[in-house]
Amino acid sequence: MLILGISLEMPLLKLNARARRGIEFISLGNLDTPKLVKVVAKDEIGVLADSFNIMVSALHMTLVSRDYLDAVFSAMGDMVFVTDLEGQITRVNSLLTKYLDYDEQELMGKPGRAIIEGSTIYQEKNIDLAGLKEKVVREEVALISKNGEKIGTHLSSSLIKGAGEKENYIGIVNVG
Repeated sequence: MLILGISLEMPLLKLNARARRGIEFISLGNLDTPKLVKVVAKDEIGVLADSFNIMVSALHMTLVSRDYLDAVFSAMGDMVFVTDLEGQITRVNSLLTKYLDYDEQELMGKPGRAIIEGSTIYQEKNIDLAGLKEKVVREEVALISKNGEKIGTHLSSSLIKGAGEKENYIGIVNVG
């Protein structure tokens, strides 16, 4: 019984130590290492180690995709903002903040209608999601700067679909 306990405990202790080092490594932003936990066996412990490595790889790909999207979003030559389905601003690009004279943090959480006038989507209290389903809505609106100045623009708005179900909408992207 003692030998069985030791033969189970040693691989688990090694896996725990490697996983701990891997987690510390990841917490510092290091996701480039292909295999953080060495897989030495094909048993349950090896499967667990392999699963940890797969998780780190998926996390790395997600962060690379996010960084790429951030770079594209920042480099866009149009004013862009994103709202959640309730119409609250969740993201803006630097061109929008420059032209409207806001800091990014000042806009986060504000209703989209606070910076837009004349939109059929961003009405007084409700968002018109029905008008956005399966199409891009283009309309002439005025964006409102921090000092109240109105900047006329053509705004294109579209629903952002999440993963999974067909009707799984997660936000609205607006380009003007």
